[in-house]
Parts: sequence; C-alpha cells; structure tokens
Amino acid sequence: MKDVLVLGASGGIGSALVQELVGRGIHVRAFARDEAKMKDIHAERDGKVRYIPGNALVLNDILHAAHSADTIFHAISFPYEDWQENHMLCLKNVLEAASTNQANLVFADNIYAYGPSPGYKLKESNSKNPQTNKGKLRLAMEQEIEKSPVPSIIAHLPDVFGPRAENTILNITFEDVANNKSARFIGPLDQPREFLYTKDAAKALAELALHDHAYNQYWNIPPLKPVTGNQLIHIIKSVTDYQKSARTMSKSMLNMIGLFQPTVREMKEMFYLTDQPVFIDGKKYEDHIGPLPHTPLETSLKETLDWYKTNQIKNKSIS
Repeated sequence: MKDVLVLGASGGIGSALVQELVGRGIHVRAFARDEAKMKDIHAERDGKVRYIPGNALVLNDILHAAHSADTIFHAISFPYEDWQENHMLCLKNVLEAASTNQANLVFADNIYAYGPSPGYKLKESNSKNPQTNKGKLRLAMEQEIEKSPVPSIIAHLPDVFGPRAENTILNITFEDVANNKSARFIGPLDQPREFLYTKDAAKALAELALHDHAYNQYWNIPPLKPVTGNQLIHIIKSVTDYQKSARTMSKSMLNMIGLFQPTVREMKEMFYLTDQPVFIDGKKYEDHIGPLPHTPLETSLKETLDWYKTNQIKNKSIS
C-alpha cells in the first residue's frame, strides 16, 4: 500500500484516515467536494497530501481521483435524508473506479445491517436481519461489494465520534456542551452503548489494509468497552469546565425537532439502537491483526470538544 485515495477526506473518519496514513509514510490523495476545506483541515500535512476536489456521485470525478491508486478508502458520509438517493450510486462509482485501476477497497461501514440486538456480542459470521430502511440499504451495499471482483475489506464500526464527525448520534450532545447548554442525549442516559473514536477507527482501518489476508472479509471494530451517557457527561465534566446537566431525548422529542431538521427526523428510525444496543465482537481482529486501537475517553472526548468549541467560534465569526 503505497498510493491511496481517501474518499470523504473532510469528514470525521476520512480526515482521521488521512492523518493516520500520512503518519505511516503513505502517499495520500484526499478527495472531497471542498478543496479549501480539505487544505484547512490538513494544513500541517501540506506536501504530503494531494488534494483532489470532486463529487463522488459523478463517475468521472472518482475515476480521475483513483487513477493508479492501489487502495481506496471509502469513508464518504451522507446526511440520513440523502441515503436512499446517494449511497448506492456513490458505491457503484467507487467499485468501478477500483476495478478499473485494480485497486483494493476498504469500506468504513456501520452496524445497521446486523439488525436488532440478539442479546449477545455479534461476530462477523452472524446472520444479518435488518428491520429498518437504512439497515436494508447497508446490507444491499455490502452485497454489492461482495459480488464485485474488487478485493475488499468491509469494516463494521459502531456509532463514531470525533472532530468533524457531525453526522452522528452524539453530534447534538457535543454541540450543546460546546455552547454551554444543558446537554441533550439521544436515548436513555443509563444504557451502556458502544461509541468509537474516529482516530481509533482510522488506525484499525489502516492496519487492516496492510494485511493481504484481511481482504474479502468482514471485520468488527468495537471500542474497548461500552459506556453510558451518564459516564460520558461525567468524563466531559472532568476534562472541561462544563458543569451543566444532561437530559434524555426521547423518540417523541426527535419527532418534534424533526419537523424542522431533516437529519434528526430520519434519526428516529435508528432509535432501536438506544433501547437495545447492538454490541459487536472484536476478537477476530485481535486474533488475526493485533490489539484494537484505544484512545482513553478522557483524551478522545477532550480532543472532540476542543474541535467543537473552535468550530462554534468560527461559525459565529462568519455569521
């Protein structure tokens, strides 16, 4: 792996991947719509990153970006309300570009295709039975990759958080904390759930891509352990000056806010994950690749909130 293309390089996982890969001495092409945004994000790595602006829904843009690349990391995220229209088209473009260039594909997937929790940690070999439209779409995307001749890694990640990871379930909570408001938390505050730091996800994805035997397989990438909303807020208070209370956002509250915010409206379909969380088993990764990356929550939460606070200040200065 010497010349890689990172799709979605301005997003949470994509930007973390660029940072991780450059740190490993790998030549990186960063692809996203906004070139200026990419350059701002990766300024410290100028000279080590080639910026390629483009639209992943336009095949020629992807073909141009992928020319002679040996590995493509697919970390593009769309707002929930655009999933049905955009995700499959984007994936088909990526697969064609990978096939044309005989490149490997590393796909940063989520856990939606698994469906509801069976009451135990899910292994990669467990059957999938999605009950939601988004879960069925993710399963169809996995099947599209499987029938392709492109060597591929499909990595299941739980809900992620980190700098620039704004299309996530914790985004509302971090925005509230950054603005020193009472923190809204989607789902019960006392329910343990899995949240993965984007930098840990990037390390695991990069490491998988270096192992030839990892291709044409599924891989689970869980965090070290589940955490409750109450525990997250407690840690946030211990590493910042935030001292406000937190409150649960119920499904009915999501319905109300969703009248004005399409992404929140679409989020309610995945509310089952807050009542009966899906936990994934990372033993396969540990047995065949090595220890799962783990950044202490004190560090990952502080880094995330530092970014949110800076981002809020930038937005205020623009408005």
